[in-house]
Amino acid sequence: MDPFSRDSYRSDKKRASTRFRDNFVKVRRPANNKKGYRDEFVYSGDWYIWTNPQEDIKKLRLLCTVLIPLSLAIFLVAALQPVPVNIHDLAVIPSLGSLVTLVLMAYCLVQFYRLPGDMRMTVMMFRDLHVRFRIYTLANCILEAAGFGVGVYLLAAGSPVTVISVLVSAAYLLCAVAAAFIFSRLIKLRYRTEENELPGD
Repeated sequence: MDPFSRDSYRSDKKRASTRFRDNFVKVRRPANNKKGYRDEFVYSGDWYIWTNPQEDIKKLRLLCTVLIPLSLAIFLVAALQPVPVNIHDLAVIPSLGSLVTLVLMAYCLVQFYRLPGDMRMTVMMFRDLHVRFRIYTLANCILEAAGFGVGVYLLAAGSPVTVISVLVSAAYLLCAVAAAFIFSRLIKLRYRTEENELPGD
């Protein structure tokens, strides 16, 4: 079989590993080796493209660049304070959940900077930036608000009211507001799909 033929191209697609089977195909390129060609994996799925003005997308990326690291820093400083809201059993899930979702939001921010200039995303990048980013941000907003709620509950239940305990609760509320602000911008993103033109098609 001709290694550059359409049949060879399609048969290689069927033999691709499970990891790449749905969205990648193996393409043979001419090369100066014994075989005369080399195999490369090429993205074969549809392209996902945000249709919002690029200026708006850049502003959103800048917003996330400022708020996500700032929220993570504020959360870590607040969570390390020895106050009732940080040591009570009710605070365990909100605290751990907030930390995990902030880290995942930071991961999505890194993916944001990998976005090409033409805004074309693979299905994997699209799931990270358009789907999971929203989920992580909304979850973080809810968990941070829950942490604030626990702090208010404990203060109302008779825990000592100190400047630190009030500031810690306020910090969780501030993080919740920041996550809500990011989420409100993420849900405004719109997209279209574009068929991927592959060799031999």
